[in-house]
Order: sequence, then structure tokens, then C-alpha cells
Amino acid sequence: MEEALDIELIPMSIAGYTTLGSCCITTKEGFFAHYETSDEEMEKIEEILKVKGKKGTVSNGSGFVAYGVVANKNGYLAGENTTAFELGRM
Repeated sequence: MEEALDIELIPMSIAGYTTLGSCCITTKEGFFAHYETSDEEMEKIEEILKVKGKKGTVSNGSGFVAYGVVANKNGYLAGENTTAFELGRM
């Protein structure tokens, strides 16, 4: 896959899950990760992506943040079950 996509792949897990695409969302401005992401994992993600991040939940407590949020450089859209506190964390 590295050759086909011309990118470096770095194997890791987030909060004990290997489904990274569901546990973390990112833009050029930052990332938002599963609420159980360890401090060491946060540091590794920051080093890899070269942006700062936060951990939290979406849709009233789900750590799988990519299930309830779409983000780009202009902002984000969150599912209707996402609480005001969760929006504030993003």
C-alpha cells in the first residue's frame, strides 16, 4: 500500500482499537480522537500529523468520533445527538 499510495504507513492503535479511521478525525488545523486515547498515543498522533489534537466524544458519548462528525478546513458538522459539551470540545 505504501508504494501504491506513495505514503508512509505507520501501524498503531488508538484507545486499544485498530480501526483508526473511526477513532480519530483530522484536518490541517488539528485532530479529535477517542476519549480513551492515551497521552502517549496523543503525542504520537501529534508527531505524525504535525498538528495538535484533543480527545472527546460525539453523539452523546461515543468515542468513535468519525461516526458523528465530518470536518474540513472551514469547520465541522456533527450529528444531532451530539451535546453542547461535546461541540465545545471540538
